[in-house]
Amino acid sequence: IPMTLAEIAAAVDGELIGGAQADLVVDGSVETDSRLVTPGSVFFALPGEVTDGRRFVPAATEAGAALVITPERVETA
Repeated sequence: IPMTLAEIAAAVDGELIGGAQADLVVDGSVETDSRLVTPGSVFFALPGEVTDGRRFVPAATEAGAALVITPERVETA
């Protein structure tokens, strides 16, 4: 279902940071594994029992994630 970044942020009770374009439409895959991210994907960086998905935010953005969703702000270079 194509949604704008603003619509996704509202749906998850989040905020857009880092210069995100609120009107950008995202219609790519939704991933929790950064190795599966392709350009236009939404990456949910979640803490898990084995590893913390937030460690892979840089890899997801380098792979072309249109949006990264985290439980709290993540500082990136």
